[in-house]
Amino acid sequence: MDGDTFPDTLRMYGFVVPSFSHETSVRGRRRRASRSCQDMSEARHMATSLLKSAGLVDDHVRATDMTIIAPDGEAQFMSNGFLQIVTEGRRCVCLLPGQRLREHYHDVDELFHITGGSVDVATPDDTNTLSVGDDINIPRETIHSLYASEKDGCQFFSDEGQKNRITVWTDR
Repeated sequence: MDGDTFPDTLRMYGFVVPSFSHETSVRGRRRRASRSCQDMSEARHMATSLLKSAGLVDDHVRATDMTIIAPDGEAQFMSNGFLQIVTEGRRCVCLLPGQRLREHYHDVDELFHITGGSVDVATPDDTNTLSVGDDINIPRETIHSLYASEKDGCQFFSDEGQKNRITVWTDR
């Protein structure tokens, strides 16, 4: 697969790469691990469908090309987690419908460009609803949370892949 197989939207955002990789690791009792694997597989397929319908990936990108981030553990993924593809210094994030990222902050500024769906971005002082084409810059050390649209979820590109960063998940 080469960069020419990707849609123009991906080229526009610098999201062109010949290959992807992922790693998964499930620990715990066999029954729990089996349910977690099934949930993660369903989440990957749902995210792939959302990304394809937004024109962000083509048929060459499989559900297994994503990394699952579950800061509160696998059991909480569907309510508080996200999927990402990191390539060439850019990160494509997919929040499934109704998914949220609880309050957190970073040691560097964070910039998003919304490419699909919509998301509420909340800080201690304000809440903004962003949709396709919107950009937002979140200054470093600003506590924020994200809540994806119940209908369409949200997909966005971020420049975080170009930075060394620390994410601190708050306990609020």
